[in-house]
Amino acid sequence: MNDLIEKVLDLAKKRNSFDKKNPFYVNLEKYLERLYNEINEVKDELKEKNSVFLEDEIWDCFWILFCLSQVLEKEWKIKSLENIFKRIEKKYKQRLIAVFSGDFENKDKCWQEAKKKQKKELILEHEKLYWEKLKFN
Repeated sequence: MNDLIEKVLDLAKKRNSFDKKNPFYVNLEKYLERLYNEINEVKDELKEKNSVFLEDEIWDCFWILFCLSQVLEKEWKIKSLENIFKRIEKKYKQRLIAVFSGDFENKDKCWQEAKKKQKKELILEHEKLYWEKLKFN
C-alpha cells in the first residue's frame, strides 16, 4: 500500500508541475471547489452494484487532496503530506485506544474525550510553533 501511495503522490507532484499558470494548480479555492464537486459525484454514485464508478469517484477526492497538499507544501502552509499521514495515524490510533480501553458501552463518550484531549494538544503545539517563530523574528 505504501508503494502505491508513493506512486500516486509522485503523479500528483508531476501533475502540479506542468502548468503553473493554470489557476487550478495554484489556486486553493479552485481545489476546494473541485473537491466539493467530487464529493457530490461520490454521493451520485452511491447505488447498488456500482462499485467501479463509486471507487473512481472516491479516488478523485483523494487525487484532489494529494494535489492540494502539494500546493500547500509549496506555499509553506503545511510541512508535508507525510506529516499529514503521521497526524492521521496518531489521531485515530489514540481515539481507538481510548474507545477499546474504556467502557465500551460508552464508546462515544470515550471518543469525544479523546477528541477534547487531542484538541488541547493541537492548541499547545500550535502556540509553541508560532510563539517560537515570533520569538526569533
